[in-house]
Amino acid sequence: MAAELLKRYCYHYYNYSKRAYIEPRLELRELTGTDDNFPERDEKRTDGFWCDYQVVVDGDEQTLINSIEQIKQDIAAKKKDGIELFLLRNMSRGKGVGFFEAGRFHPNFILWMLKDGKQYVTFIDPHGLLHGSGIGDEKIKLHKGIKEIEKRLNDPEVILNSFILSWTKYPQLKWNKEQKELEDMHVLFMQDDRDQYIDKLFDNLRGQAGGAMIN
Repeated sequence: MAAELLKRYCYHYYNYSKRAYIEPRLELRELTGTDDNFPERDEKRTDGFWCDYQVVVDGDEQTLINSIEQIKQDIAAKKKDGIELFLLRNMSRGKGVGFFEAGRFHPNFILWMLKDGKQYVTFIDPHGLLHGSGIGDEKIKLHKGIKEIEKRLNDPEVILNSFILSWTKYPQLKWNKEQKELEDMHVLFMQDDRDQYIDKLFDNLRGQAGGAMIN
């Protein structure tokens, strides 16, 4: 037990020290077309759009298929009224965006939305929660920590957010928290709310923009 506690202390102290070094050096930079975070664009579809990703799933993964179709429909519906919307695959450690605040957490996706001269950068991670550490999980707490990063960047045109999309159904968690409380912590449930969780995410962003960002 003593050895385990010592390892945890060293782990957290290392992240604390690294964060103290990195925080004053945070900066925003523009991604160029050759950045590794963008996929290779070597194929163009007949509708004029670039074919950036191909997703292959088993035929019985109907929940995942439905979720992908829902995201596709929602993105198409939001792409109006001057909104530009991009869903990027975050790169792995060493190239992608990670957060020492959340134990070197690298969310899987980055939703990048442009509206009225502002950039809404939202980090999204589909994640099972059954074997996690509950509401104290650093990945969940990032929804608050990322706002501290936003303050340090000191750019009113950039709004940061973080969401966990849970594959685990809400009744399985037993966290003594109402589902709405977890949603307020930016935990959305893909199976319980398969027809609504994307709308809830955008509703949250709309609320941060005073209700005028997304129709």
